[in-house]
This record gives sequence, structure tokens and C-alpha cells, in this order.
Amino acid sequence: MTRITVNKVLLRILSFLLIYLISPQTIQAQEVQHYVVEPNHSSIGFSIPIAGGVSRVTGKFTQFLITLDYVDSNLSKSSFRAEIKVGSINTGIERRDNHLKRPDFFDAEKFPEIIFQSNTIKKTEDGYLVNGELTMHGITKSIEIPLEFKGSVDRYLAFEAKSSLLRSDYEVGTDYVHPGFPDFLSNKVDFTFSFWAMGPIPDNMWEEVKRKIKDSR
Repeated sequence: MTRITVNKVLLRILSFLLIYLISPQTIQAQEVQHYVVEPNHSSIGFSIPIAGGVSRVTGKFTQFLITLDYVDSNLSKSSFRAEIKVGSINTGIERRDNHLKRPDFFDAEKFPEIIFQSNTIKKTEDGYLVNGELTMHGITKSIEIPLEFKGSVDRYLAFEAKSSLLRSDYEVGTDYVHPGFPDFLSNKVDFTFSFWAMGPIPDNMWEEVKRKIKDSR
């Protein structure tokens, strides 16, 4: 076979491969499905040891929005976002809640939201590890949160995330001194996100659904 014939054959093969690779049948765009928290069966709670661990204060935030952009039905390609209204903090004692909203703790008027945005989600032996940015009290830090996929029911995906953080990293209550106990509050705070995400939500309804859930509680 002459060199010219070989070049013609190679050209035909390359042309065929090029047409195949760019054909619509071979281009698979990522499918993003929008899921949003179902607030009536979801919670964001926290607890903090007090008085050297003798007791513990527990609480929750009652107003929040959690969204999932679910890519190709694969969590490792997906992303979470949580928006928590600081003013919705509830420890069961109104006087304490009002104190926590003041400038020496969360300063809810100046910093009305706690926001978490994931960057990566990695599969692990026990579930997933979500890496992202947590913004609280005007300070943004990288944080890793273990995540467990609890299962699915109908149009719902269920998740639970448990971790802890240091108050001092976000300068929350760092200058607080209890009148009767030195070092009354632990620096470490445990938190749990337990939530259902419902979907998929159509693109043309996505912003409206998020707004309604955020304003509903």
C-alpha cells in the first residue's frame, strides 16, 4: 500500500472518529436536579457542654433553607447549600435566646444568616465527607462535615450530617464571662443537620420554591 493510500485511510478513520465524538448522541450534558429541604421533617440542632461538662445546653434553629443540586444522580458530583436565620435560634428559654442574638454572641442584627456552601463531596467507607465554606458572625472558614445518606422515599432524599466546631474560630461569645463559673461555656459546639430534601424541582419553579420555604417559618 502506498504512502498516499495509507494517508487517505488514516484521514477517513480520523474523520469518522471526529464525527462520532461530536455527534449529539455522544455528547452527554450533566443533568442537574434541584432538591430543597422539606422543613416540617427536618431540623438543625446544636449542643454545648457547660460548667466543665457537668451539664449541656441544647438548641435549634427553626428557620433555614437547605438545597441540593443533584448532578447525574451522583452525590460526589453534587453540591449542598444551607442558609440559617440566626434570629430563629431556640434553646427553650427566651431570655437566653435574646442574649445569644446580641453582639457579644451571634450579633443577629449585623449578621442575620449562617451560610454553608459545599465545595466537594467525597465518598467514604462510612458515607460521604462534605468540604465547604461556613460563614458565621462575619467570618468564613473551611470545614469538613461527615454526611450520611439515610435513604429515599418517593420524591424525598434523606440525609444526616453531624460534626462540631469551635466558637473561637468565629468569635462567637469569646468575651463572655459567666458571673458564677469560670470557663462556663465549652469552646466546642456539636451540631446536627437532619433533613429531607424533596424534588426534583423544575428550573422554572426553583427560585419561587426556595423563597416560599425560606419565608414559611
